[in-house]
Amino acid sequence: MNNYGFAVYLSDEDTNELLPIITRLQQEYSDSPPFDPHISVHTAINTDLSTAIKIVERMRAGIREFSVENIGFGYQNKWSKILFIKIKGSEILTKIHNEISVGLSGFDPRPYTPHISLMYKNKLSTQKREKIISNLELPTRFSVKGIEIIGSETADSNWRNYSKWKVEYRKGFKQ
Repeated sequence: MNNYGFAVYLSDEDTNELLPIITRLQQEYSDSPPFDPHISVHTAINTDLSTAIKIVERMRAGIREFSVENIGFGYQNKWSKILFIKIKGSEILTKIHNEISVGLSGFDPRPYTPHISLMYKNKLSTQKREKIISNLELPTRFSVKGIEIIGSETADSNWRNYSKWKVEYRKGFKQ
């Protein structure tokens, strides 16, 4: 058993555009390492990898590559304190989230809010957030290419130690 989170990954072009921004923000404002751009679709849950892969494969069968829309910026000052790009609600993302929840017999108590994290940072003042946001120019759409299962040793607050994340499984959607 291990703890696995589920995320969709972006096109190489979008990743190449966002990764330098994430890297710069993490280096300038945070003491955490950079991470690959992604849209989380389900939180970490304790299961075995083969079960997680079966659920993803079943869910993935009917999904084609798709795009999502950037609708601005947000900040969450809760468990995972993040500055992020808000993603417009999407039937496909909701379907992915729900099918993974049902497949794992799990319940994600938080409402599903699709987003692309830009920076993880405890105590980011409103002034700093506004300064960061005012200097960012980002695409209005992002291309989603596939899904990945991300492993970690723990689902508690140590889950935020991004240097310990490892992509355990990655598969593209149909074109």
